[in-house]
Amino acid sequence: MKRLAFYLLASCIVILCAFIPQAGKTQARWSEAVIKSQTKLVQLLVIVWDDKGGLATHLTKKDFRVFDDGIEQSVRYFSNQRVPVSFVVSVDNSGSVEHKLPFIQKAATALLEPYPDENEQYLYGDEFSMVRFASHAELVSDFTTGRILQGMVSGDHGAIRPSYGKESSTALFDSVYLSVATARREAINKRRAVILITDGGDNHSLYTLKETKTFLEEADTPIFAVVSPPVYILQSIFSPPKRKQKDPTSPKIDFPGAAGPIQPPVLDRISDADVVGPAERRGAQNLKELAEASGGGVFTAESEYDLPRIVHALGTAVRYAYLLEYIPSGLNDIKRANGWDGRHKLKVELSPADNFRHYATYFKRAYTDSDR
Repeated sequence: MKRLAFYLLASCIVILCAFIPQAGKTQARWSEAVIKSQTKLVQLLVIVWDDKGGLATHLTKKDFRVFDDGIEQSVRYFSNQRVPVSFVVSVDNSGSVEHKLPFIQKAATALLEPYPDENEQYLYGDEFSMVRFASHAELVSDFTTGRILQGMVSGDHGAIRPSYGKESSTALFDSVYLSVATARREAINKRRAVILITDGGDNHSLYTLKETKTFLEEADTPIFAVVSPPVYILQSIFSPPKRKQKDPTSPKIDFPGAAGPIQPPVLDRISDADVVGPAERRGAQNLKELAEASGGGVFTAESEYDLPRIVHALGTAVRYAYLLEYIPSGLNDIKRANGWDGRHKLKVELSPADNFRHYATYFKRAYTDSDR
C-alpha cells in the first residue's frame, strides 16, 4: 500500500513538472501583451538651436515641457549623449537645379566627412545611404561608410550629375518616401535622419503631399531640408553674343605662373524667377510641411559657402539630439470627436520662456495611436 502511494505521488510530481514550464511561458506572453496594450511609451527627438544660431547642448530635463493634446506630461527619460546615426542623403538632380549641382555636391560631401574624426566615426558606426531623384527617385547606394559614398559622389561622373529631357521633372515626394522606407528597412542604427538637398519643387511624384506627410508622422525619421543658394554663373554662358566690357576699376588677381595679372570674369546673379517654374515656387511650402510632419526643419543657404556649414551642423545636431520619453497620462478625459483617427498633437516648450528667447526647437508635431 505504501509502495502504491509512493508511485502515485511520484507520478503526480512528474505530471506537474511537465506543465509548469509551459504555464510560465504562457504567463510571460500574457504579461508582455498587457504591457504593450496598456503602456505606451512616446519618444520625442528634439533639436535646439540657441539665439546665436549654434547648437544648444547645455539644456537639462527641467528646461523642457512636453504637451500631448494640450496636457502636460511628465518626462521619465532624458538624454542628449552622442549616438550612432543612419543618414540618408537625398539629392535633387532635376533640371531646376542643374546650375546648382556643384553646390549640392559640396553639401553632400560635407555630411559624409568623418565626424569628428576617423576613430570616432568608426567607434560609433555612423552609416550613410544615398537617394537621387529627378523624374523618379532611385536608391544610389545602400547603407555604407561615408568614405565609400564620398567616392561615389565626387567627380564629374559621380552620383550627383545633371539630368536632361524627361529627367528634368521632379519627384520630391517619392524621394522622401523612398528615403524613409530605406532607413526603416535597412538601417542598423535606431536613430535615423534624412538630409534632403533640393529647391522643394515637385511635379512628377506618384505620392501626394498629404500621403507623404501621413507617412512621415508614423515614422521616426526626421527630414532636414537644405535649400540651395541663388546661382552665380559666368554671364557668357547665358548670353554669349553680348560680351560685357571689362571694368577697369575691378581688382586684378596675380596667379602663380601667369604672365601678368588676370582680371576675373564678370559674374551675373541669375534670379530664382528666371530659372524656376510653378512647381519650384511651391517648394518652400512643400518643404515646410514635410519637415514639420517628420520633426525636422528647413534651412536656406545664402551662398555656396553656407551649404557645407549647414549640412555639417545638421549632422552634429542629429547625433546629439535630445531624447525625451514619457508615458501619456490624462488623455482619457479628453472628449474626442466621432470617428477620431487616433492622432495626437505634440508641443515642446523651453521653460522659463524668458531664458530661451529666440531659441528654435525642432520636433515631431503629431503621432498616431497605433492601437486604433
